[in-house]
Amino acid sequence: MAKVLVLYYSAYGHIEAMANAVAEGARETGATVDIKRVPELVPPEVARAAHYKLDQAAPVATIDDLAHYDAIVVGTGTRFGRMSSQMANFLDQAGGLWAKGALNGKVGGAFSSSATQHGGQETTLFSIITNLLHFGMVVVGLDYGFAGQMGVKEVTGGAPYGATTITDGAASCPAPTNSPARAIRGARSRRPRSSCMADPGPNTTWPQITCGNCMAATVVAAGAGSIEASYLSNRLRRRLIMTDLYYTYFPSPSPLTAMVRALIHEHFGIGGPHRR
Repeated sequence: MAKVLVLYYSAYGHIEAMANAVAEGARETGATVDIKRVPELVPPEVARAAHYKLDQAAPVATIDDLAHYDAIVVGTGTRFGRMSSQMANFLDQAGGLWAKGALNGKVGGAFSSSATQHGGQETTLFSIITNLLHFGMVVVGLDYGFAGQMGVKEVTGGAPYGATTITDGAASCPAPTNSPARAIRGARSRRPRSSCMADPGPNTTWPQITCGNCMAATVVAAGAGSIEASYLSNRLRRRLIMTDLYYTYFPSPSPLTAMVRALIHEHFGIGGPHRR
């Protein structure tokens, strides 16, 4: 059974709600899921004055926790188009895991939020994904198999790179009791249903959460427990690149191209030194 960590930072509770939705979706696929948050860096008196949500139930994660999971889904709100300093500070401490290759081959995903439709969600997702790739992880997004993100009739979150939500600038407002997590209907397979956009209802200002369950189901379905068997090895990826070089950039048997093609043939077993 795959073990999944939902790792998040949430100042006002929006990302906390998404983390719970992601965990719900992952559990529905049969995975064992833990939700943990990264440490807060803002002094307590400042956080209280800014109405931070300080009563979050998730335990605080440690760097060593990361190595114990098959998949890690990372979420944080956007800060000027990038991840929050709290999440960046936490991931910056993972140099030891990176040096040991402790996260190589694990599955990773990202989710985020912003106050406005164009508030930097996608660049924030990429700032998370960049870290995951440096750790050697296999990144899974919320691909267009989830057709719900194709609509343009209303403002919603969501991107091919991960699940997102739009908070409508209500960062310091208390979260309503009718959390939209109840309305999210996640996929049970690799291809989520197209109708699982969250609907908070007409009487709440809570933003829509775009398919946290779908995100989790997609990550788990990528094969968190058996990624080594399904993911292209480094050698196979190099072979694919060299095949493209062989047939695209060295098509004619000039002395230079013949030499390069011979080297590619010798080391990668592709084609021959003088034939396509």
